[in-house]
Amino acid sequence: MSTKPANVNAPSAAANAAAATVAATELAGPDANQATGSKDGLAAGTNATRVSYLDVIHDTLQKQGKTTIISRVVVCGELPRTDERPDYAGNYTKLFKQFQTDTDLITGIMLILPGSFIHIIESTQKIALAFLRDLANTANGFLSVRILFYADDIPSRSYPVWATRVIVDSPIGGFDLHEDALSEEQLPSGISELCLTMVKLGTALGSLSRNDLKSALDELPNRFAAHIPSDHTLVAVSKCDSIMSIADYLDIYTGHVKIVLDSELVWPMPKTLVY
Repeated sequence: MSTKPANVNAPSAAANAAAATVAATELAGPDANQATGSKDGLAAGTNATRVSYLDVIHDTLQKQGKTTIISRVVVCGELPRTDERPDYAGNYTKLFKQFQTDTDLITGIMLILPGSFIHIIESTQKIALAFLRDLANTANGFLSVRILFYADDIPSRSYPVWATRVIVDSPIGGFDLHEDALSEEQLPSGISELCLTMVKLGTALGSLSRNDLKSALDELPNRFAAHIPSDHTLVAVSKCDSIMSIADYLDIYTGHVKIVLDSELVWPMPKTLVY
């Protein structure tokens, strides 16, 4: 009985498996050892540095040349039309002195009109929340306060310093919102335009030198009339119930969340499920 001789040129099964392993390693690249769980791969995985979200934030701040994250808050409210008013400028000067440091600066402006006010500040989140909590105090002399804008992280400041000025009369040609702008459909765009006007005012003041800044602040109604909201507009916005109040904002975003599970309302307590 004759047998057919084996083909010496045909690769064996072991040779095919070895070739497949080499090809797979070349396609996978230098990280193949980590995927296959080899000792070299485990060592490399152990020494690898894991990047957290906090590291990403710090790296972003460093690239932007910032040391802290700056928040921007814009609020407005109605004031009592009496001659005896609290010293708003003095009260906020004392409040901000408690928090401001060389690194945690506070910039912005507070405009006090005959029957209303608008206040924009740029600071750290800690100071911004302290500012809002102070506004929620009913003893501060404000009739109603609405929060128009809050941003946790702004690219840069628009105001060079914090200041406050009293506007005796609304300037001619000042910023004014028509009644239609406070309707439910037009309200978001109208409030955005109002806040953008305040940011533009800070940009205009920030472009001035220190010598010109004080005189510009004293002459706000004449030099920057288009960026000063009218008293009528601020009073109307303050009375708009569609805009969130300070108390509602603090209750939603800083209040404690209490979750009640259905199992807590049943007696006797249900048995723990064992999986």
